Amino acid sequence: MAILALTVAFAGAAAGSAELWRTLTAEDEAKVAKGQVVVQVERKAEGVKRFQVVGLVNAPISRVWDVYTDFGKYDTIFKITGSAVRKRDGNTVYGWFYLALMWPTGPRWTVNETVLDPGSYTFTYRRVEGTFKHYDGDLELREVAPRKTRVRYSARIDPDTPYLPSWFLDFVQFHMLPTAITRVRDYIGTEEARKSPRDTFHGDFPGLHVSRAGGAALGGPSCSPGSATFGR
Repeated sequence: MAILALTVAFAGAAAGSAELWRTLTAEDEAKVAKGQVVVQVERKAEGVKRFQVVGLVNAPISRVWDVYTDFGKYDTIFKITGSAVRKRDGNTVYGWFYLALMWPTGPRWTVNETVLDPGSYTFTYRRVEGTFKHYDGDLELREVAPRKTRVRYSARIDPDTPYLPSWFLDFVQFHMLPTAITRVRDYIGTEEARKSPRDTFHGDFPGLHVSRAGGAALGGPSCSPGSATFGR
């Protein structure tokens, strides 16, 4: 959740989620199909912008959902300083996330209230405590194939740094938010590689054998700005 924290819903975002999916152009869809992560930015003259990323993870939707909702492991999954689950109340989870950020923002932490909808593989989150001024967004997963999941993740993040220009915050979000998808790819790929059986190949000479670990990296590493925008 380095993204879920650095860059990581809000009724308005959740209500418009179907519309946000339709904002992808044919060019964007082609990029997503090739393994790229498409970034989109809300059209807004002033204030904190909402960003969203869309990409594929080569894993079953249930597995991808389990990773995104394992909030206590966000420090491992998303490479942030600390994470913990403070409270669970049915499908509402309160998670604490800490980022030891350097200059110019400095350390930041947030307690997010996340409302899960396991039946539709979606959740929304919003800040209820912490040093961020705004921290909210949503996640939506869709099954493309038995082992291919489409991810849409949105975030509106304001670290409460009035001394930083908005263009700088936009720049950070634009380049960091794709890790909301790429780090899940990496995490699942690493876990699968660890669990895969080792294939052993025996040579023609006595005592000679070479072992090779199974498993492969998931998805593509590239990220691409989208041509579409949403909002006005």
